[in-house]
Amino acid sequence: MKTWLAAVIVFGILMVADARAMAVHEHGWARPMTGESAQRGAWSVETQDGHGLWASTKGDQGLLGQFCSDDGACAWLIVLWNASCSDGEQHPVLVNTDRSASHHVLQCIGTLPGVGSALAFADFDSVDSALRGASVVGVAIPEPMDAIGIAHFTLDGAAAAIDSMRARIVAQAHEP
Repeated sequence: MKTWLAAVIVFGILMVADARAMAVHEHGWARPMTGESAQRGAWSVETQDGHGLWASTKGDQGLLGQFCSDDGACAWLIVLWNASCSDGEQHPVLVNTDRSASHHVLQCIGTLPGVGSALAFADFDSVDSALRGASVVGVAIPEPMDAIGIAHFTLDGAAAAIDSMRARIVAQAHEP
């Protein structure tokens, strides 16, 4: 799974650097702690020197997580296995949790050869609000030939993992 995380982090960095029509949530922080990993329910938090922080979970169709870059910009990302998309294209999706359902837009940030596609949710705050209080989520994604794929993820531990990640960001910002 470390290979997946590294690939997603690389795409996350590219996404932040390019600032491609995505909303990001800004936090002021310095460098992340090196080589740490923590498990919170079904979620884990990974840190890698100079490459930001990644809180994520593995689902039936891919990975779902929140990535925060070194400059403090955060984004909700989804990696869909065996899927392809073109960089920059947008896809409407339905996010259905045990608390609510809402329409969102995913923007393709790249395809990982042999893995799938990495996409970012365009409205960080809306997705963050929808997912943080829920326990499960299904993301309904239109596919070719009038089909709809649904990626399921457990959110058990998501809020704790994200809070832990954000606390690390704040702590790093206050280190000398």
